[in-house]
Amino acid sequence: MRGAIARLPERQLNALLAAYGKETGPRRRATLLGFVAFLLCALAAAWIVEVNLPMLFNRLGVFTSYFDRILKLDSGARVWT
Repeated sequence: MRGAIARLPERQLNALLAAYGKETGPRRRATLLGFVAFLLCALAAAWIVEVNLPMLFNRLGVFTSYFDRILKLDSGARVWT
């Protein structure tokens, strides 16, 4: 059994790859641009509110335990499982 996957002729394969790149290229660029814009907005917001990054990373455990305490009732039962 020689190759279960059919191979396309080189010319046809190149045409399909070019069409694929033409269709997916703009969407990839838009996604990347959106990610960069989000990152810049997040950095600008952190700079404006004067986030202290070393303290943020040192106290990350306190931050996450806050949500754990919120999601527990006084009886100790969890609200969210």
